[in-house]
Amino acid sequence: MGVVALALLAWLTAPEEIDARRKRPPAPPPLAIVNVTPSPVPFIPGPESSLTLTVTVELPDSLGGAEIIEVSSLIGSPSERSIRFVVDRQTLDDVVMEDGKPLKRITLIWDGKDQHRRYVRPGTYAYAVRAKLMVEQNGFLQATTVSRFERGTLNVAPPPEAAVEPSTVVTTPTTVTPPTPPAPVDAGAPPPVTSPPRSDSAPSTDTDTDAGASANPRTPDDARPNAAGQPSDDAT
Repeated sequence: MGVVALALLAWLTAPEEIDARRKRPPAPPPLAIVNVTPSPVPFIPGPESSLTLTVTVELPDSLGGAEIIEVSSLIGSPSERSIRFVVDRQTLDDVVMEDGKPLKRITLIWDGKDQHRRYVRPGTYAYAVRAKLMVEQNGFLQATTVSRFERGTLNVAPPPEAAVEPSTVVTTPTTVTPPTPPAPVDAGAPPPVTSPPRSDSAPSTDTDTDAGASANPRTPDDARPNAAGQPSDDAT
């Protein structure tokens, strides 16, 4: 009778225990990302600018022989057309203790470019950061402990427009060059020699010369009248 009662009690309480186990949150992993700080905010992509994600990782009490920690992040647009993966690996040398917890800080750098190495457009981008503890086996790195993803958003702003100062109109006087005056003419200089126009008529002949001589005969000296108006004696 007592056995039957115990079996009945176990059957009645079994669903409650199953529901309690389902509602119980899973234990946090020993490796956890406690903080992600992006800088600058907002981020303006450019040749001389980059975005940094400072990731703070809480390490487990026992590293299990791990000597390397890897922190990576996937950065993408909501449409997933622009995706970029950044990663960094460091040794576990410079671990700091804060409030009794071992912490490791790693900085990821994003140049603001997508998978095609082009600057992304302005907008809101999401990141998902994860950490891994790794050991080297047979020349390869293998993950021993993996953290959960830490998600957030980034604001990518457009480049500022260049400040335009009010334009000042400067009036420059127009210089008019006067025309070059002609060279001065010397009044006492002889006039320029001008060739006579060429005539198509034939040159004068000897006949014309003889005719002119007949028309104007020269008077010899002995035929000239004297002072009295009479011809000289030699002429008579």
